[in-house]
Amino acid sequence: DVLTLLKDLTIAKSIELLQRLQPNKDLHQIIYLTDGDNNLVGYINLQDLVLKSPTTRLESIVNPAVHVALAYDDQEKVAQAMMHYHLTTVPVVDEQNHLLGVISSDTLAQVVQDEAREDVQKMMAVSVDDDYFEVPLWKIFYQRGGILAILMFAWLTFCFRFLTSVFNFLVCIERGRKRNKRKARKMPATIPF
Repeated sequence: DVLTLLKDLTIAKSIELLQRLQPNKDLHQIIYLTDGDNNLVGYINLQDLVLKSPTTRLESIVNPAVHVALAYDDQEKVAQAMMHYHLTTVPVVDEQNHLLGVISSDTLAQVVQDEAREDVQKMMAVSVDDDYFEVPLWKIFYQRGGILAILMFAWLTFCFRFLTSVFNFLVCIERGRKRNKRKARKMPATIPF
C-alpha cells in the first residue's frame, strides 16, 4: 500500500486526492512521484503541498531521491543507508526504475533487530536458523562445545601460569629473607657511640 502521485498533477489536485484517500500520516510524510509508466521520478514533502501555490505542478517541486533500493539489495545495507542519511522511508525499484514499494522506518527497526540477533547468535556459536529459546539444550551444548573446550583450556593454562608465577615470586622472597638472616648473623655487632 504505497501512495504515489503522478508528476503531472497540480498541488490542488494532489490535496484533493490525499483528502479522499486519507493515507497513514506516519508513513507518508514523504510522497513519491512517478510518471505514467510507474517510473520513480523523485519525492515531495507533505509540507510542500501546504506551502506552495495550488496551481504549481508537482514536477516543478520534485526532489531527487537520496537513496533508492533495488529489489535484490541486501536488507542490512539498505538499513545502514537509511540510518546514514537519516531517512524515514526508502523507495524500492526494479532494474527499469519501476517503483515496487517503500521501506519504512518500522521495517528498518525490524531489520536492525533481526541482524543484531543474528550477529549475537554467531558470536555465541549458536545456529542462526533457529530461535535461541526454542533450541534444545543438548543442541546448544553440541554447537558450543568446541569453543567452550578451547576457552576452558585457555583459562586453565592462564591459571596454571599465574599460579606458577606467584609461587616463584614467593620462593624468591623467602630465599631473600633467609639470605638476609644469614648475613645479619655474620655481621659484627655495632658499637654504640
